Amino acid sequence: MKKLLFLIFTLISMGTFAESRAGVGVTSIFTTPLYKYEKNVVFILPVFDAEYKDLYIKNLEIGYTFYRNEAIKTSLFINPIFGYDIDGKDLKDGYKDIRSKNFQIALGANFEYNFKYDFKTVLSFEVSEKGNEGKIRFERDFYLGERFQITPSIFMRGYSEKYVNYYFGVESIEASRNSMIASSYQTNNIAYSYGATLSLEYSLTEHVAIGGFVGVESYSKDISNSPLIENKTIYFGGVGIKYYF
Repeated sequence: MKKLLFLIFTLISMGTFAESRAGVGVTSIFTTPLYKYEKNVVFILPVFDAEYKDLYIKNLEIGYTFYRNEAIKTSLFINPIFGYDIDGKDLKDGYKDIRSKNFQIALGANFEYNFKYDFKTVLSFEVSEKGNEGKIRFERDFYLGERFQITPSIFMRGYSEKYVNYYFGVESIEASRNSMIASSYQTNNIAYSYGATLSLEYSLTEHVAIGGFVGVESYSKDISNSPLIENKTIYFGGVGIKYYF
């Protein structure tokens, strides 16, 4: 269960449903593992977002939009589940005695710019006690009639050295306790990941829509070289239904 919350906010934020109206729903997600978990992950989770004047909630993220016009939107937010939540007992044999790695409360800022032709770019930066992360995403909406929407996007994330060493590093005492870890692991570099998603949404009625998405994300060597990492590249997808107010 602990590993699922990271995926909720990483994958859903990339566009399970492209529309940004307030609504509630449920989504089923599949993903190949990043860490050395024993198997792929399939699960069902709730989706929620709402906005009141300049305040908004997207799942557990709470934010305030302090400036907006037709092209620009800027906001500050609090993310209570920043990073990963890793418990060694959920990993494969030979890795189960690593120290737990926990979610952090992060403060963040978003800058969104809408170009012509439904093209949008989003910049964000999050700061926490255990490290920082920056993101950039480019996406464009395509409409096929009044009911069907397709949104392809590409994105890149950057991770601070402190973040990488906390979530992917291995201390000497951990290596000595785990038979599948030969030595400690630390990096002196920042790291990055990049990927793409494709989201689809079809409006059944004015208030009900079904949607789906597929995506891929690949991590740089400062993360993928960690003995805790199973796959340098992960693949994910999902389907869901949402009710819009």
